[in-house]
Formats: sequence, C-alpha cells, structure tokens
Amino acid sequence: MCKKYAQFLTDQSSNYIVWPTRQKAHQVMLQFSKRAGFPGVLGAVDGTHIPITAPSQDQGSYCNRHHYHSIILQGVCDANYMFTDVFAGVELQI
Repeated sequence: MCKKYAQFLTDQSSNYIVWPTRQKAHQVMLQFSKRAGFPGVLGAVDGTHIPITAPSQDQGSYCNRHHYHSIILQGVCDANYMFTDVFAGVELQI
C-alpha cells in the first residue's frame, strides 16, 4: 500500500510541482524580500529523516549519518508556503 501511494504521488508530482517561469520566479523573490528581507531567494529548503525499519535488502543504503535507518524527506517552499519541490529517498553517502 505504501509503495503504491508513493508511486502515485511521484507520478502526479510533475502536474503540481513545477519550476517557476521567469516572471513567477521574480514575483517569488520580491515576496521573500518583502516578508523576510532576503533578496534573490526563490525558495526555502528544509528536511528531516523519517525513521524506518531496516529493509531486508540493501540495508546499508538506508543507514544515515546518524547511524539509524531512515528515508529523507526534503521540501522547498515559496514565500506563500506552497511546495515547489519535494524529494523523498535515501541519503547519499559521499
């Protein structure tokens, strides 16, 4: 069920989460500047680790830098708190 839901969200995301046009980007930057005094900002980024039970395969890919198994959720919002980008996945180990 969870995989089907995640796949549905992934399939639909491009219908709702898109890179802004030049005009929209300028508008968002003006809004951030007016609200927070940050010129030239196109989005605010935040993220969190969602703890999971270690999967039976490829456990190492899900072990984060805090040494527990998780999936990362990261979001970017515009000045009106609307998501402009969302990512859920595993932490890249560099």
